[in-house]
Parts: sequence; C-alpha cells; structure tokens
Amino acid sequence: MSIFGALNASVSGIQAQSDALGVISDNISNSNTVGFKERQATFESLVVNSGASAGFSPGGVLGDAVSNVGEQGQLRATNNNTDLAIQGDGFFAVKNETAINQDQDTPLKFTRNGQFRVNNEGLLTNTSGHVLQGWQIGPDGTLPADQQNPASLTSVEVDGLSGQARPTSQISAGATLPAQRDPQTAVQTGAGNGNPGDTLNTQFAEQIGGTGINGNSSFDLTIGDGGTNTITLTGIDPTAASLDDIENAVNNLDVSGISSIGGISDSGGDAFSANIQNGKLSIDSEDGTVEITDTGGNGTFGDADPAFVEAAGLVTDTSSPQTGDAQLAQEEFTTQIFDSQGNAHNLNVEFSKTSNANEWQVQLEAPRLSNDAQGAPSGLFSDSAGNTTSVATGTVQFNPDGSLDSFDGFGGFPGVDNPSNDGNLSLNIDFNSGRNATNANGQEITLNLGTPKGGGPNNNAQGRDGLQQADTAFTVDDIQQDGTRFGNFTGVSVDDEGIVTAQFDNGEQQDIFKLPVAQFNSQTELGRESGNIFAQTQASGEPILTEAGVGGAGDIQSSALERSTVDLSEQFSDMIETQQSYTANTRVLTTSDEMLQTLNQAVR
Repeated sequence: MSIFGALNASVSGIQAQSDALGVISDNISNSNTVGFKERQATFESLVVNSGASAGFSPGGVLGDAVSNVGEQGQLRATNNNTDLAIQGDGFFAVKNETAINQDQDTPLKFTRNGQFRVNNEGLLTNTSGHVLQGWQIGPDGTLPADQQNPASLTSVEVDGLSGQARPTSQISAGATLPAQRDPQTAVQTGAGNGNPGDTLNTQFAEQIGGTGINGNSSFDLTIGDGGTNTITLTGIDPTAASLDDIENAVNNLDVSGISSIGGISDSGGDAFSANIQNGKLSIDSEDGTVEITDTGGNGTFGDADPAFVEAAGLVTDTSSPQTGDAQLAQEEFTTQIFDSQGNAHNLNVEFSKTSNANEWQVQLEAPRLSNDAQGAPSGLFSDSAGNTTSVATGTVQFNPDGSLDSFDGFGGFPGVDNPSNDGNLSLNIDFNSGRNATNANGQEITLNLGTPKGGGPNNNAQGRDGLQQADTAFTVDDIQQDGTRFGNFTGVSVDDEGIVTAQFDNGEQQDIFKLPVAQFNSQTELGRESGNIFAQTQASGEPILTEAGVGGAGDIQSSALERSTVDLSEQFSDMIETQQSYTANTRVLTTSDEMLQTLNQAVR
C-alpha cells in the first residue's frame, strides 16, 4: 500500500535532512579552521521495484556528504614566516607527533593546515600536533636520490643547529685617491764608504707624523786605539718651528774601556750623563737615541745618520742604506676579515703619493685582532716555505683620466702575489704566526682593488670599479668581504620553493630541508581524520611527492595561511532549505497518519 511507502519515504527524508543539517553545522563550526575544506550534503534517491500490478512504491532518499578537497581557499598574510599555505593542488606531508615518538615508521598523513611552529623538541609542528616532513638537504646542497619514496622524508627539525664561522676568502675595495696630493719624500740615507775627514750630510726625514718612519739605517766606525777621539753628531734643521737643532757631542771616548764620558750636551747646553756598561754606551733624549758600542776598539752608531767632522783616527765609514721608498702613509682604509675560527681581524691598506705622476705606493699591513688593533700583528703574510712578513708594498698607476692603469711590485714579499699586475692580489695569511694564535693558518684571500682600464673578460673595463684617482678628497667608496664570525641560531624561514632555511645572528643562512607537495590521483577519496588531516586510502592511491610548482603541484607561500572554504552565507541559505525540506517531510508523516486514521474510522 502506497501510504506505508509514503511513511517510509518521509522518514528517510527526515533522516537525510537531519544529516544535511549536521553537515551544515560542521561547516559553520569550522569556518575559521585553517585549511578546512567545506563538505556538501548529497542526496541519493532510493527506488523500490514492484510489479506492474502492485502500483507505485515510493523508495525515499539516502543522505551523504562529500568534501570538495580540491577547492582553493583564500590566502591571508601573517607575520610568522613558518606559516605556510599551498596555492594550487597538493598537501603538506606530516606525521603524528605522538606516533613518531613511538615508531619512526608511522605512516604519512596529509593536511592543508600550514600553521607550523617550532615545538620544545625543535620540530616544526602544526596546531593539531602533526610534524612537518621534508627532504633533508645535504652539506653539498643535494636532495635524497629516491624522492618519490616516502621513506626519503624526515621530520623537519631545527633544534641543535649551530652556525659556522666563514673565513674571509674574497675582499673587494674601492677608494678614490686625491690627484693633487703632494708626493711624500722617502727616507734618505748615505750610501757608499766615507773617507777620513769626510763630512756626511744626510736628510733623515722631511715629515714627522704620528706614524713611525718605515726605514732603518746603520753605519760602522772603526776607531784606532790610542789617544782621545772626538765625534760630533750634528742634527738636521727641521722645518717645524717648534723643534731645535739636535746637537750631541761625545768627547773623550776611550775605547780601552773607561766607565764614563767626560760630557755630553744638547743644542740648548743641557748636559747628559751616561755610563758605559758591558761595552755599550746609550744616550737617550727626547729627540732620539744614539748608541755607541765599545767592542775591541770598534764603535758602532745606530738609529741615525749623523754628520762626521774631522775625527782623529777615523779609518773607515760604511753605511747600509734603507732600500726602497719608506714613507709615511697619507691615506688608508681598514677592512675587517675573519679567520676560520670566526675571530675578527683588521687589515690595513695604506697609500702614499710618489714623485711619479699618477702613481701611489700601496702598503699592506699584517692583520691585527679587531679588539686589539694597536697590538702586535695577529697574523703574518706567509709563503709555502715558511717565510713571513708583516708589511708588503707595491705601486699602483692611474691613467691621466683617473682610471686604474696597473699595479707593480708585491711579488717580492712572502705570502703576497700579483702575477697579472692587475687589481687582484693573492694573500696567504698565517694566523698561527701572529699574536694569540688561532689555529687558522694558511688562509688564502683574494684582495680585489679594481680592474685596470681596458681589462676584464671582454677588455672593456672602465677602470673605476676599485681604486681610482680624482681631483677630490680621499674617500672610501665601498668595501666588501665574504667572511663572518660564529653565529647563533635565530630562526627559520621558508621560501616559495619550499626550502627551509636556518638563520643565524651573524647574517649567515643555511638551507636544511626542502618541503614536498603530496598529490593524489583521486584526492576526493582521501579519508578524513581529526585535526584537519587526510589519510591515504586504496581508492585515493599512493601519494605522489613532488617539488613545489613542478608537475602540477601547487606553490608554497610562506607567511600565509589558507582560509577555510566555508561560505557562511551559503550555509545559512542551505540551512533554510534543509529546514523547509525537513518540515515538508514531517507533513508527509502527518498526512499519512491522518489518512490511516480515516481508513480506520471507515472500517468501524
């Protein structure tokens, strides 16, 4: 009888609409759940087959719900760089945190919830307690070979990461030298042998500054035994008005070994007292030091180039002059470099104008610790044979237009080379040879001071990418070096390719993981689990692990989250329809009941 069929159909309708209301309620409650995919109530008709003579038999309806897993939610920006969203197809691969602690082979799960944070174990975990999985990047930047195998994934862990110091290997510097700078006068010394009775007049320095003169001169005197010898030391006439002539007279020197000098006085008439001890006579004044050594009848003077006047018994005079142009620095710059232990050192580069047109002397000073810049060198320039030096000099030439022309020199100093006479100087610094050894010896550094005009790969360099000369004051245009101190871990970031990068407080970065995007042949067949998690099923197929943006996989957006796909206005509309359908089905029940009651009354 169709009345009873109507009753059954209306009951199924009531049940189906009740299920639909449950789906709507679930959607509304998850309207703010990150990465949630809206579910839709579906209805399937039921048909009861009956014979032609039996009349119509209503079947009713069967309710169900499906997820539109592939629907893209809107992305919203956040201030957290570990908030991740997928723009496009695919899922993040995760594992349950509790299950990982019990079994590392726990199966993969999948989610669109990218709200990840570093937990107390250093793992990137989302709000449902699932740990992000990724391919670990090797020290050489490579990924695991079998990326399609889920076993190639490991938990993204950032705990215990320690930064590394990066020793300086490249320095590039640019500076503008003043073209109108007056040339420096080098230290001048006497050369050759003197004759008895000669007067040797030598200018020892033209300029007195805060930096010591880089020159040493010496000469030997051989004095015959016998009578009294008088040696007069006559100083130069300095240009500074505040300096007096230096005049020290050494009288009555007896090389046979007396213990005192008759008298020594300066230009102002002030007397000095001096003693000979162990054959050595030292005379100190504010203007300098003169040393006379009495050994076997020979006297040696050092640290000055005096004039000799009519010295009785003078036999020979030999002089060893300073080689090269030793000058005071006129301009300089300092760059900080780092050894392999992360220690900071200062490397000074000094410039002095020479008497040649458009030419400067360049001097490299061995590095000193940055926190002890005035101390002894912390490292020395060193070659493979173990020879060292603390200073290396060369020259740089400029074209008339101020562009860089060429370099010369440097090749004669251990640990410093310039084989091409260009702006690339090869330095080898042995930090074990200096003060406070750091176990960082033999560090190779390239110092790039510019490309000469007409040089470079295409012979079209302008000669102004490093040192140049101009009619201006000295300026340091740019200094870059690639070393860093030791760094402490500060956090992680994720780029659009899914690369997880560790960041350190020394500015260093280290790529540690790459995140895959998991795809499925039939993603609508994925099973749903609590925590906005999807699980692989037989119907969904195996996960296809793909790099972000490759093979149809979506892109990973950092500092962003995917909103729920629930549309509240649509849910309210569906709710009204569900309510109306539910009410209509109850009316069928009421009507069927009334019809049955009428039938019962008719029987009576």
